[in-house]
Amino acid sequence: ATTEIYTLSLHDALPIFAACLLSCGVEQKVTTTPSNKEKFDASTNKFLDLWNAGDAESLSMLFAEDSVRVVSNDGQLPSVGRKAIAASFKEGFRKFKTSPDNLLNTKISSMVELEGGIIMAHGTFTIAGEGGFNGKWASIERNTEDGIEILMESAHVTESSLAAPIDFASVERVPNPDVTDYGNAAKFEEAMNRIITNYTKGATTGDAALIASTFTPDGIQIVSRQNEALHGRTAIEEAISASFSADDYTPGTLSAKTLRMRKVTDSLLIANGTWQVADKEGQITRFGQWGNIFEIQEDGSLLMKRSEEHTSELQSPCS
Repeated sequence: ATTEIYTLSLHDALPIFAACLLSCGVEQKVTTTPSNKEKFDASTNKFLDLWNAGDAESLSMLFAEDSVRVVSNDGQLPSVGRKAIAASFKEGFRKFKTSPDNLLNTKISSMVELEGGIIMAHGTFTIAGEGGFNGKWASIERNTEDGIEILMESAHVTESSLAAPIDFASVERVPNPDVTDYGNAAKFEEAMNRIITNYTKGATTGDAALIASTFTPDGIQIVSRQNEALHGRTAIEEAISASFSADDYTPGTLSAKTLRMRKVTDSLLIANGTWQVADKEGQITRFGQWGNIFEIQEDGSLLMKRSEEHTSELQSPCS
């Protein structure tokens, strides 16, 4: 009898060894990196869990150290920095989380990833339970290696949720700070003043096209008087033109002030401030806050990527 001897090369052995591992039930670990959308959803869910638990301190830690919170039910001026943001949440809980049934739910209408890890998102919210209400929110967030951090949060209550119309004439205004905090964006002071001039001129003279021209072609406008966010210059101009033509429209003089600016990437800048409308006699008829993100143009000018403007709700929503 002849005995045949077979030799097995390393190249031939590798597939057999791999098959053996699989057949013997050895698990191969596969790690996946969560997408930015998954990270954003996880951050949003954490925000909801902390709000519903009434944990103001932990909520403030979701924000960057120098972030800003611009909300309609948080007084007449924004909250800047984690300490002030924690205080604003505590005040919000005192006024609006009067029962365990007061739970916050949100819906994300849009989440867009911009350059440099910047995320621009907006949507709607409801607070359920007794005294519940609804509104719109917007945020500018940054995706980092350590997770997502909020740079600016804006939110306002739907005006129809208020118990009664606000009598602004009877409200004592809180003075604006005398100095604007330009941070790392001081070189854009003139550009910001120019865009504010065009916007307020358009609002005062009834020129909807001039207002729309202050936005990027795909810009978004979110205001407390509109039920939905407006997407694109055309939609913005049409909606503003319709509001100017409404029977209950009363002309007034719009003015605005910038309180704070920050350049967040080479082509993006965030800013916030206050606005007010006065009648022919100089009486303030409405006022509120704004928090916007701007796109820096090649010539150094600014256009609004998204504008979030709201009236300061100086009383509790319906109870």
